[in-house]
Amino acid sequence: PAAAPATETAAAPAAAQAAVSSPFSVQLASLPSQKLAQDAASNLSRQYSNVIGNRGLTIREAQIEGRGTFYRVRVGASDRADANRLCSSIKSAGGDCFVTR
Repeated sequence: PAAAPATETAAAPAAAQAAVSSPFSVQLASLPSQKLAQDAASNLSRQYSNVIGNRGLTIREAQIEGRGTFYRVRVGASDRADANRLCSSIKSAGGDCFVTR
């Protein structure tokens, strides 16, 4: 069976321009429902506002074989180095994340 294509929805009012121009982003969470992902995005946006700044969070739907649909909370980055710096800052602030394309 073919996996459904990934879709993205804005989780914050301002969409991240970096997400459009770069394939790199930082994943902050992956949850089994869109509602949980939206709640997490809202909480993470507030919790790490000093690190994330005006970058918008997105929620990307993904089909995980054997596990179902998950909703990934991500923040865009301008390039790989920017994504690495952003993730390092989030980790320094007590968060968990990883860089992804």
